[in-house]
Amino acid sequence: LRDGATPLVVIDDLIADIKKDNMPTLEDKAASLGEDERAIFFVIARNDGCSVDYISHELNIKSSKVNAILTVLEIKGYVTTFGGKAYLSK
Repeated sequence: LRDGATPLVVIDDLIADIKKDNMPTLEDKAASLGEDERAIFFVIARNDGCSVDYISHELNIKSSKVNAILTVLEIKGYVTTFGGKAYLSK
């Protein structure tokens, strides 16, 4: 304990500690994305998912460009489609 060990009282403490150390932040996840990809990724993450129209309106980008970028983000594994209309971040 003197060297910084944390006593394990319940299993939830261990799970929380593991998640805290291993869970990348949104910034970490988006570090390798381009500017438009990052902007779209963050809009989706902030809103717990949204539609192409919402993203287009929020960022003032044409929906055709948003669709193209969402396809790339989906291929890269950053977002997933829900019912073909809404996108969720992973």
